[in-house]
Amino acid sequence: METLLEKAIDGLNLDRSDWQLVTFGDVAIQQKQKVDRENTDLTRYVKGEHMYSEDLHLRKWGELKDEYLGPAFIRKFEEGDILYGSRRTYLRKVVIAPFEGITSNTTFVIKANEDKIDKRLLPFIMLSEGFSQHSIRNSKGSVNPYVNWKDLSGYEFLLPQMEQQDNIASLMCSMDELIQKEFHNKQELEIAPQVIYRNELFSDCEGVDEFFLNRTSKFEIRKLEELITEIQYGISESLSCEASDSIPILRMNNLQEGKLELSDLKYCRGENGELDNFILNKGDVLFNRTNSFELVGKVSLFNEDGVYSFASYLIRIKTDKTMLDPRFLNYYLNSAIGLAKVRKYRTPGVSQSNINAQNLKRIPIPLPDIEFQRKLMDRIELFQGSEGSNKLKIQLSIQLQKSIINQVF
Repeated sequence: METLLEKAIDGLNLDRSDWQLVTFGDVAIQQKQKVDRENTDLTRYVKGEHMYSEDLHLRKWGELKDEYLGPAFIRKFEEGDILYGSRRTYLRKVVIAPFEGITSNTTFVIKANEDKIDKRLLPFIMLSEGFSQHSIRNSKGSVNPYVNWKDLSGYEFLLPQMEQQDNIASLMCSMDELIQKEFHNKQELEIAPQVIYRNELFSDCEGVDEFFLNRTSKFEIRKLEELITEIQYGISESLSCEASDSIPILRMNNLQEGKLELSDLKYCRGENGELDNFILNKGDVLFNRTNSFELVGKVSLFNEDGVYSFASYLIRIKTDKTMLDPRFLNYYLNSAIGLAKVRKYRTPGVSQSNINAQNLKRIPIPLPDIEFQRKLMDRIELFQGSEGSNKLKIQLSIQLQKSIINQVF
């Protein structure tokens, strides 16, 4: 990556001797046009949660007809404007608007002063470390810190002459286009396994299917209880943060999108054999039986080396591997169709919902023969492996882009 960085920088032939010291306020113009939401043709809005850290591209937004917005949503933006999150600026939210719409008054709407700067260059300057640190240093408040425009506009940096700005902006945009192609590939790799899985197992239903509404299974339907050898609640022992001479205990937060996240673990000493019957084996499926109404029912496959156990908010499912591949069960329960079947049984509570083991056993499952299941999951895992490589490429490309931005500015 350093070689690519050096080549990119060398190709710019940077000579800063004639660069001019400017302030952000010299090259950026804050837009303050207000919108009367009762009398507007605008249909889309952008919240802070729609903007991702260090990602210039808006990938989510809302429709005005679908949600009530508070009185703060009065600021109009146009296609090509830059949206900047002025609260919690350490999140570094800078987005180029792909359409016109409405945002809140805590999001700065910014246009480039094209008499002084190539408008393509401005959002990259706003992603620079210098700009970010200036914004963070000048933020006010402790709980929800914010920066005001006056302080932000005082940021100073060296700006090249217009001709060199064009060369730099072209490089930045080329790199950004490469990253967006990789994001597009990522989306296709994420969708492909879902499409394969759905098409292999289901066909469209003209009427209303007994189990799956607008789809019908191509295979016989069996209940989960017919396909498992054991279903077990986890331990209720006291846990600690001390890892020495203790066994890591998986909890609800360790289950993430069908896989295990092991960065935040707690431990149990497990003396006198209390954990002997709760040690996980590869192929065990872990089900999150208690959580918030939105998150209850998370499922992940245990496939780790080493000794682990699991907490009481989880249920361990052991499949009969002659009939049900645990990978197949894990993928099904994480699919939209499988998750809908599971969450049918969630019980609402004040802060927690629950799905018990007896109801879990009642989940209907389309059941091809075991060889079909294994071959299908092998195909899906090939896509998932490619998806992991793609994510790494995106991370490396973003790191390279950031390095070039910070080398130039």
